[in-house]
Amino acid sequence: NNFMEFLQKCENSCDTVMFFGHEPTFSEFAAYLIENFNYGFPKTGILAIEFKVEKWKDIEPGSGTKRFFLVPDDKKLEDYKLC
Repeated sequence: NNFMEFLQKCENSCDTVMFFGHEPTFSEFAAYLIENFNYGFPKTGILAIEFKVEKWKDIEPGSGTKRFFLVPDDKKLEDYKLC
């Protein structure tokens, strides 16, 4: 809830917001924002989510689109797929 509240209160003049943190919070929040997102976050993982909204307050659960999900070079994305 805190992440979503923060996101929805962002200034609309900002185009980009970045969160830094740890598991399991990040994979849970990503699954909340992106339909069918079923991955755990590796250390150094980077996920970019795009929203087709004019205002941050208009973001809703499941409304995000995964733009990219980067994992360490020695791994594949499928290595982080959750059951």
